[in-house]
Amino acid sequence: MAVGDMARTQLALDLETDDHLDAGRPSGRGVTIYAHLDPDSPHATLDNPGCNDVLISQIQAWCEAVGNTVTIRPVIDLNTEITTDAYTPTVKLTEQVQLRDQCCVFPHCTRPARHCDLDHRHPFDQQNPAAGGKTTTSNLAPLCRRHHRTKTFSPWTYDTPQPGVYDWTSPTGKRFRVTRSRRHGRLPNTTQIDHVPPDSEP
Repeated sequence: MAVGDMARTQLALDLETDDHLDAGRPSGRGVTIYAHLDPDSPHATLDNPGCNDVLISQIQAWCEAVGNTVTIRPVIDLNTEITTDAYTPTVKLTEQVQLRDQCCVFPHCTRPARHCDLDHRHPFDQQNPAAGGKTTTSNLAPLCRRHHRTKTFSPWTYDTPQPGVYDWTSPTGKRFRVTRSRRHGRLPNTTQIDHVPPDSEP
């Protein structure tokens, strides 16, 4: 995975902008792209909202265009456990969780992770942070505001049998598994574990 910041006045795709990255530059538009490259394919998969596959040559053209400034960021290892003692995740931890899950992890929800809250699966203990509910990779998941409230104030619960896999239990006891696979692009895949008609989304 390669992560780059590009500044340009015109951009062919409607990518998510990072205007704060452009502070101090005379002109241009700050953009962050998340490109997954396969050495055996002429295409790259973009994790930006509204984008999917794009020719690697197109990315190269963006980077080489006159007036663009390109900054390469270090790759974030999605399999590394990142931890902070604070309640609020660090920028790196936030980005790691967003890249791992891509969308709200509630069954059938497709809201992009960058517009979600980060939920502590085990609640953070404000009085004694060492007691549990740490702000760490394996204890965080993106939930849109609606489903974050659903998880917090209703009987809906979830477990994470492995990173990026979420097993939800509804108030009636029905269970759903939410996963993300490359063959599904950015969108999560929801399956009902109990093989009965699914509940309606709250």
